[in-house]
Amino acid sequence: MKEIEKNKKVVFTVITRNYDRNYEPDFKKSSEIDYLLFTDNKSIKSKFWKVKYLNKSQNPILMNRELKIYPFKILEDYDQSIYVDGHIKLLNCLMPIFKENLNYDWAGPKHRFGNNVIDEAFRCFDASKISFSELKDFVLTNIDLDFNNLPFPECGLIFRKHNDEVKDFSRIWRELFTIGPYRDQMHWQKAYLKKKINFSYLNFSFSDENSFVKIGKHKSFKYDYLMKKVKMLIRKKVFG
Repeated sequence: MKEIEKNKKVVFTVITRNYDRNYEPDFKKSSEIDYLLFTDNKSIKSKFWKVKYLNKSQNPILMNRELKIYPFKILEDYDQSIYVDGHIKLLNCLMPIFKENLNYDWAGPKHRFGNNVIDEAFRCFDASKISFSELKDFVLTNIDLDFNNLPFPECGLIFRKHNDEVKDFSRIWRELFTIGPYRDQMHWQKAYLKKKINFSYLNFSFSDENSFVKIGKHKSFKYDYLMKKVKMLIRKKVFG
């Protein structure tokens, strides 16, 4: 009976503070998948998601990323999950993603802008996600590592099995994130260098038209866009 209870699938998302709006899917849910929304914002309600309210005493950014990077404690009743970023709208049931990745431990969409975490660090600086000192320290710390020919998924959508290999990888990913900068995408490949997992790309990226997801916008996207332009000018002046 215990194995039957644990053989469950879950799709979950995390919204902390007021950073993202709650996109309400309108498709019929499969009885084989639970849909959970974790939030510290008591004003968020949902007819689709089962809302789980979080303790507000924790740092909201760290709480959000803890649940994204290492969700196994709060999802202890599940053996497979799909994480979906808060600014992504689900268009259809994700059961095909579960079924298509039975032979893999982790799957995600190929990064829209490609390359590796060094380029990701510059993109984060351009978008005002990290400071110049964080950018410099990250590049100097990692510039000698070989990230060529490594997977580089975009971590806004994550399929994973809750097995020991994935948990070990996720612990390393969390440790790197905790050291900083607080951008989980920047640390994924380094975690993979330390602990390789059975990985596969999904058959679409976020820039492709697909039947599963659509990228929305963060609530602060106008301000973020202006700051990105300023940072790009600074980057060009400093780095050429």
